Amino acid sequence: MGMRWLLLAFLGLISATFLISREPVNPLVDPRRTAEAHLEIPRNVSNILHRACYDCHSNETKWPWYTRFVPARKLVAHDVEKGRKTINLSEWPSANKRVGASWLLATCSGLKSGAMPKPRYLWLHPGARVSPAEIDQICEWSQSEARRLIAEARK
Repeated sequence: MGMRWLLLAFLGLISATFLISREPVNPLVDPRRTAEAHLEIPRNVSNILHRACYDCHSNETKWPWYTRFVPARKLVAHDVEKGRKTINLSEWPSANKRVGASWLLATCSGLKSGAMPKPRYLWLHPGARVSPAEIDQICEWSQSEARRLIAEARK
């Protein structure tokens, strides 16, 4: 009887450790390095980017409640890490205007192709869905900003 309780207690402890933990921590954001510090972003576009892109493409991720559970946390953290490596709006490549321009063009391309936001992200975050009109707004802005950055890089 005592051995069974000891085994159950051990399994309970292991399960709790495996299932419940702290949520991930975001890197610090230096306001001088953000996209907002280096780009001219209209308020409507900024609102769309914050709503639909910032959870994966910035250091300002709002970690949902389910990331307190290890399996979900690992999946979400992997997606966020991959998103930040692709484009990180909190760490804008201000020194390389051509890279910044390519990030802007990739943003438009990803939205137009339907690759972004990721469909599996939208399952749990339907508010991140981007309408065709919003995609047009972002693309018009991003293409204009990309042209501006490329012109500056040529100077």
